[in-house]
Amino acid sequence: MNSKFAMYLLVGSLLFLAGYTAVGISTRYLESSPPQDVVNARLSGIDGFTVTLDPIERGKITEAYPRLDIRRALANGFDEVRYRGRVYKYVPGANGVLSLADDGETDRYLVSEVHERLDDEKWSRATRIVVTDQETGEAVAKRVWWKQVGSTWHPRNSTGSHWEFLLSVLNPPPRERREYQLVPVTISEVPAGELAYRDVAERSRIQGCRDEVQLHSTEFKERWIETESWMFGHWRGTYRIEQVFCHEDSIFLVLNTIGVKSLHIEWLSDKGELLGYFFISLPGDVASGRRSGNWVDSVDVTADRISFRQRFERRTMENLPPEDRFTAVTIDIDTSLIDGDAPARNENYVSSTNSRTSFDQ
Repeated sequence: MNSKFAMYLLVGSLLFLAGYTAVGISTRYLESSPPQDVVNARLSGIDGFTVTLDPIERGKITEAYPRLDIRRALANGFDEVRYRGRVYKYVPGANGVLSLADDGETDRYLVSEVHERLDDEKWSRATRIVVTDQETGEAVAKRVWWKQVGSTWHPRNSTGSHWEFLLSVLNPPPRERREYQLVPVTISEVPAGELAYRDVAERSRIQGCRDEVQLHSTEFKERWIETESWMFGHWRGTYRIEQVFCHEDSIFLVLNTIGVKSLHIEWLSDKGELLGYFFISLPGDVASGRRSGNWVDSVDVTADRISFRQRFERRTMENLPPEDRFTAVTIDIDTSLIDGDAPARNENYVSSTNSRTSFDQ
């Protein structure tokens, strides 16, 4: 055989083999990718569902929490979610979540979440979401995400988080936008002689409450209050509970704010029901020159008024004595015409749309 021809034949064979191998690799990679989302039906007006979770052990870590973010699911359309013997309810205002012991009711739609290990060189774990109609036993929709070894989670030809996936399948009814109520607010500076000095270390995050009312937090700086019968918080939300005040059958939550020019308060009953929520801006001359160390000293309640005393630390380079470093204002809110179902604010309230949750409800 002609040597040149033999060489061409060898080179051609190698090129063919390389091409075949590449196709084989491409096909195997496609076959080992996460499957596409399956949506057998798109429903309408479903405002609640039940979640079950099948976790896996990863060394010392148990994935015992759902990748479905329950708080975000509630904040973005659903009214309640049942999970592990509790029912989580959406609370308007700062997108709060009220958690109660399960009331024994059953939801028609079950969202099953299964965590699995994958015996693959490229993929290590999987999360599988299945939405089932418990009346018919049929699967409404399925989604699978795989996790790459040492990397992040990947869907295939699908975008969005799990709660966005559920929104597109169950389509909860839209929430009505609720307009702010304007409430009469009187703000007055406390005379220096009436303001006793208190070191920042002396303040307590929870005041006037029975022992059963506890304030808890996590390493992610999430905070929630817990009683014997209910829990309330803003899990993974924009707002965080800074202080808790109890007054007879009312509980007031002071939420974190940016700077010192506004005060955000949620007003709950001792059963966790929302009675009102207030967004109060302070006049510029009151908040001017104060940047840190601001907190609420006390709360006073009458039949038609709630009063908050808010303390500030002066921002100054002067070497002032301790009693002169602080100032305070009294904020009186007229509650005689308050409707607890809509947010209330004073007339000069200025919101920051870039840093706060919207109030489309």
